[in-house]
Amino acid sequence: MASLEEFRALLKKEPEKAFTEYVLEIDEVSFDWKDANAGIRADGGVRDIEWHFEKPNIIKMYPGQGGDKERRIYYLPWKNKSLTQVTLDKDSPPYFLTSEFSNCRFTIHFHDQNGNSVTVMHVAGDVKGEGGFTGGNTRNDMEAQNAPPLPVVRTRRMSVSKPQPSVQGASWKKYNASAKDTVYYDSKAVVFGFRKGDGGWVFYAQNLDANKVGKGLIDLSA
Repeated sequence: MASLEEFRALLKKEPEKAFTEYVLEIDEVSFDWKDANAGIRADGGVRDIEWHFEKPNIIKMYPGQGGDKERRIYYLPWKNKSLTQVTLDKDSPPYFLTSEFSNCRFTIHFHDQNGNSVTVMHVAGDVKGEGGFTGGNTRNDMEAQNAPPLPVVRTRRMSVSKPQPSVQGASWKKYNASAKDTVYYDSKAVVFGFRKGDGGWVFYAQNLDANKVGKGLIDLSA
């Protein structure tokens, strides 16, 4: 039976199964804003996280308030019309979480073949063109202007799969999927990463429709 205890046990032993059987929800107001009323966004950093279970299989995540339910994570918030990034390695917290995706792009730059060091980027979706062809080019430019701090051996991206109104758009996505190693989520996505026992970082995305109904798990490290 689904429960918080089962989720936590799976997270330790079978993380992929935990992400498949449970839907993750982020309390973005608490994580993303330093002062929401004043419009001041929070910076990324090491946080404590607390899990709350809600039937039938939802795990809600909040900033930790103390107690044994906490997990140390690195949280990377998104910022309007901007790009946020962090490099994760053996000295980082064992878990990674970032803001929910609805138009944004997630990019992983691997600095070695095992993923012991990676730079991850949350590239804003509220740019001109948003989830379309123009928006994709804008995000490409934003990435080019924010190069990772270390040499890159391979790159993996996840973008929104909103329908393109032209053959050009469809061909562009097909090209990205084959030549640029890009995967696409439906309408929304939640990304969670963790460091394996051998030190390599792996990342998964819960693919969600507009109503936050799960449509499968995306392996972002493959």
